Amino acid sequence: MNRRSWLGTALVALLAVVAGVLVLATDALHSTELRTVDARFSVRGPQAPPKDVIVVGLDKRTIEAGEDGKYPIDRARHAAVIDALKHAGAKVIAYDIEFSTPGPDKKSDAALAKSIASTPNLVLATTGPTLYFSPEKAANGNLKADSDGRVRQMPGAGSFSLAAADEYLGHPVRGPSGALIDFPGGSGSVRQISFADG
Repeated sequence: MNRRSWLGTALVALLAVVAGVLVLATDALHSTELRTVDARFSVRGPQAPPKDVIVVGLDKRTIEAGEDGKYPIDRARHAAVIDALKHAGAKVIAYDIEFSTPGPDKKSDAALAKSIASTPNLVLATTGPTLYFSPEKAANGNLKADSDGRVRQMPGAGSFSLAAADEYLGHPVRGPSGALIDFPGGSGSVRQISFADG
């Protein structure tokens, strides 16, 4: 190997090492930033949850209350819960369950379709290009997690959460994609009731 070839090989190796160091440093800096975000929320402490938000949860009691104790839940039950929330005066119903294909029972599908069509303040979640019921009411329910698997940032325009906010406020919400989500606290901070009570 002549001197010129040797220098070229050495330069390529050096560039590869530098690139590797930069990747490691960038990842380390990002991980440090994530920890500082968590620390700032921790120092702030839990906040009072919003009084006008209620989570209707698919808990263990909900699943056990089904005909066979299994998921998915019959769509007639979804229809009944949507109707109950509507009659209770919910300003917005953000329904984070995807209905991308026909269900096993045509009558249950018909009941759900009727409830969806008669509920103008309903936002449905979807994670793909299709939705079996009322695609015009659907918004993207995908969330981008950070490298440690936690979700900290707001999704962009067209997202399920922003569509629900649009419906609540009566006008489009325009905010920066990637803004930090202002969680009031950990799991259970927001008032919850069981889907089985719907």
